[in-house]
Amino acid sequence: MRDAEAVLIGNTRPRDPAGRDRLLRRIDGVLAARRYALLEYNCPTSRLDEARSITPGFSSPTIQPLHDPAWCAVKVLVDKTHVQDAVDRLEAIGCVAILETGLVHARRVGEP
Repeated sequence: MRDAEAVLIGNTRPRDPAGRDRLLRRIDGVLAARRYALLEYNCPTSRLDEARSITPGFSSPTIQPLHDPAWCAVKVLVDKTHVQDAVDRLEAIGCVAILETGLVHARRVGEP
């Protein structure tokens, strides 16, 4: 099998700079989606700080209260190379219903 490479060639003075920037953001979103997975899990509220240290996310995980005040739901993007370790560590601190979802696009606004 042969290796293949895609190359994007641009102009220093494009006719549509906004269109160029939009295309580059879309490509970056697809590339980011290949690198990250979405983890969702239920976490005992008493262990939330530990869970956040395991899965900090970009700026912060999404944390939602559940009907039972002893539990909360967490959503966070995790680098795919760290998912299995994170799942093991979350399970060890009592998190349940741990789900990994693949991504198609992940726009990381404001991230390097």
